[in-house]
Amino acid sequence: MNSVQACAEIAVNDCLNIRRNEQFLVLCDAYCMQIGRALYNSADGKCKETMLVMVQSRKYDGSMIPEIIVPVLDKFDCIAIATQKAFSPELIEKLATEKPVRIATLPGVTDESFCRTMVADWRKLGIYTRKVAGRVGTPSVVRLISGDSAELTFECDGNPARADDGRLMSNGTFGNLPGGEVSLRPKSGTANGTVIVNQSFALVDGPMDKPLVITIRQGNVVKIEGHDCQLELEKLFVKNRSGARSLIELGIGTNELAEFGCTLLEDKKVRGSVHVTIGGGDDMPVHLDACVSGASVWIDDKLFVNAGAID
Repeated sequence: MNSVQACAEIAVNDCLNIRRNEQFLVLCDAYCMQIGRALYNSADGKCKETMLVMVQSRKYDGSMIPEIIVPVLDKFDCIAIATQKAFSPELIEKLATEKPVRIATLPGVTDESFCRTMVADWRKLGIYTRKVAGRVGTPSVVRLISGDSAELTFECDGNPARADDGRLMSNGTFGNLPGGEVSLRPKSGTANGTVIVNQSFALVDGPMDKPLVITIRQGNVVKIEGHDCQLELEKLFVKNRSGARSLIELGIGTNELAEFGCTLLEDKKVRGSVHVTIGGGDDMPVHLDACVSGASVWIDDKLFVNAGAID
């Protein structure tokens, strides 16, 4: 297996394209410390300034970046965030596009997953992921079938599919490492049906031991059942009343090196996997990914993912 340091070199050189006149920041916590240090070591001496900042681990995905560091984030040209739980993707997108700065996020990344996936042919993966996004285009209606026959449908928000291909080469770009995903955003209030989450979920450590059944009406989760995490999920919904139950994303994995069973981050990138995201909230933002294996997806009545395989 490749070393963490060797894979960090790939991330810095092939995915982030760190340049000599730039300033690079690595944010990490104790859970991802080895990868954070490797990213720092790979960039140190290659650019104008390299900084490593350790932060406390958060309990949930979607938390805010510590206030004390937010004022200096726009001083950097490139930022890598390797933490056990993801900071607010909405904040990451806003920061990346307004500065602009390029940002790589590695939520929940492990040494094993990092070393397996970072040796991808990033040019080839980028071409394939953008091709898939182009085929998805700007659809009107999406239908997801999970489990034996659970069906979820929603209208799209009018924007084209977004390709997260791991090639964060220009300022204003943001995405995961490893990359390999095409995503769509539902139109608010249009999602109806049921999703059977059988692979991984943000509130569950490791692969699902039994499925979580999520029922959605008019864009919001109205019922959760089947898994022990449902009590914790209900508490999050109660605490975050403003939009926390909303369906905010559907993603399709495109990375041929990604494998199921190591991390939620990697599960979402497995070629042909499907994930949905529940989120929202003002006081403590919520961003909960739920990954489904073996699902089928119709894009405007055309079968696009057939039982876990992209047609």
